[in-house]
Amino acid sequence: MSNHASGDPRVDHGTFIEAPDSAFRLISTSGGRLITSPSLALALALDRLFRQNTAVLAWLALIGLSVAALTLAGLHLLKSDLSPSSHFISEYRLGDYGALLPGGLLALAIGGAALTIGLIQALGRSGRRGVWLLLAWISGVLLCAVFPTDPKEAVLTAIGRVHNLGAGLAFVALNSAILFYGHRFRQHPHWSALGVPSYVLGTLGSLLFLLGSLQYSLLHVSFPLGVGFSPEWVGLTERGLCLVLLLWLVLAAGRLAMLEAR
Repeated sequence: MSNHASGDPRVDHGTFIEAPDSAFRLISTSGGRLITSPSLALALALDRLFRQNTAVLAWLALIGLSVAALTLAGLHLLKSDLSPSSHFISEYRLGDYGALLPGGLLALAIGGAALTIGLIQALGRSGRRGVWLLLAWISGVLLCAVFPTDPKEAVLTAIGRVHNLGAGLAFVALNSAILFYGHRFRQHPHWSALGVPSYVLGTLGSLLFLLGSLQYSLLHVSFPLGVGFSPEWVGLTERGLCLVLLLWLVLAAGRLAMLEAR
């Protein structure tokens, strides 16, 4: 069964989507320049490939999320010299097996783009604002995939700053999207079961992000006695945040797949 969004059959002038049934007709209102966004280009490609097959999008999302999760789990085993409690996930990019991390992030971006298109088709205009938050999250993920981080103890470089910008954008945008969709889900008869879990996960993710931001800002602070503050649990906070966000993505993709299987 397809939960394809319905709406005005006319195509908005100035959009770069010609087909009237395209999911992107709901969000593409500023002209072809929007294609310059990598995340929008990725989602547009998936929309054109699977425009009327939401079930395929749901399973593509689940596969992409699974590949990303397995890649991260594998890196924890392969690079056991990096303590999960005190090192960031992005530090797995450095050294041996580092090429696996961009691959996992790319799988995450593809899975996220598939979920984004699926939610557009399932929710229509009611989820339009959330789409932009998801696209911003995907853009942040792609920035992290392309630009590697700096070692935690090293001087921050321009490339490292771009990576940090991408990570911050990804965390803030996805947390905001979760809270937004929590409200939308509660108003939709087929998605209401995910309303409260979305609020809980979004709130928990926001708290973990604030805690992680505080920890990161204090990493290189020197106190009066000259002792730097480097909490050994900064990595655990980041991993807890990633697990919360990944859980919501899996729940949303799983719900989409279940609805399409009816």
